[in-house]
Amino acid sequence: MIVGIDIDGVIADSEPAYRRMINRLFNLRLKQKDITSYKYEECAGLTDDQMRLFWKTFYHEGGWLKIKPIKGVKKFLDKLKREKHRIVIVTSRPRKHIKKETLQWLKEHKMPYSELIFLENHKSKHQAALLRGHRFDYFIEDYYKYALDLAKRKVKVLLMDYPWNRWGKPHPNIKRIKSLKEAEAIISKERTIK
Repeated sequence: MIVGIDIDGVIADSEPAYRRMINRLFNLRLKQKDITSYKYEECAGLTDDQMRLFWKTFYHEGGWLKIKPIKGVKKFLDKLKREKHRIVIVTSRPRKHIKKETLQWLKEHKMPYSELIFLENHKSKHQAALLRGHRFDYFIEDYYKYALDLAKRKVKVLLMDYPWNRWGKPHPNIKRIKSLKEAEAIISKERTIK
């Protein structure tokens, strides 16, 4: 099977790192439950200038390399690799600005994968993957808009359940999960059935 996987919120536990810095920079006390949108400017009332300052500071303080992996992700990816699944990471991180840091982080944490695709000019993770010859059986995502687009294209999506995606409506091809352990069980069960 071909398993697509996002980085931030699925492989990398980015949100706590972002939130800590936003709290520090702007003297806020945001908790994860307060992050009800994928865009901090919407849920924290930050301006575009404040967001630019945040991203610039995060980059210059080495924030991308300090992000911790999601609990259990290495074990999960290792199992997918052992079972001969193709692991394709598709991220909306800007290649132009943080490709080097992304590759370094994946290497430092020994994350196995077959290919890394930066979304860049494509609006759809599905489209970006198809252009590289990948048709997903599953995709693990945390951003509802990407999840819905994939689901509409008949990809089975495992949506990591977070406050910023709970506004999304149910779809038959989207299943909410609380952990990668759940994802592992779902993918293993399908492999057994086939």
